[in-house]
Amino acid sequence: MTEYEFDLSDCYSPEDVHRAIAERLPLPEYYGGNMDALYDVLTEPRAKWRLTFTGCATASAVVGGMYMRQLKKMCERATAENSELEVIFIDN
Repeated sequence: MTEYEFDLSDCYSPEDVHRAIAERLPLPEYYGGNMDALYDVLTEPRAKWRLTFTGCATASAVVGGMYMRQLKKMCERATAENSELEVIFIDN
């Protein structure tokens, strides 16, 4: 399993969140930079990854609590569909 860590404490918008993800995660050229596109990538069989999101409390305050809750829910659905995926959210 390949591990990736994303510090969301410097994100100020949903676009910043996806930019932070795209900078570290090996995404296909066609990645659309949105929640649906991320779900598609995370549920592909080849995605044997552990993703750790840090700075989530800061991101919730700045990017928006609703957006961060949607991101968490989407990741929960993705991990339910892809048993090779683990996603961790840390509120530091």
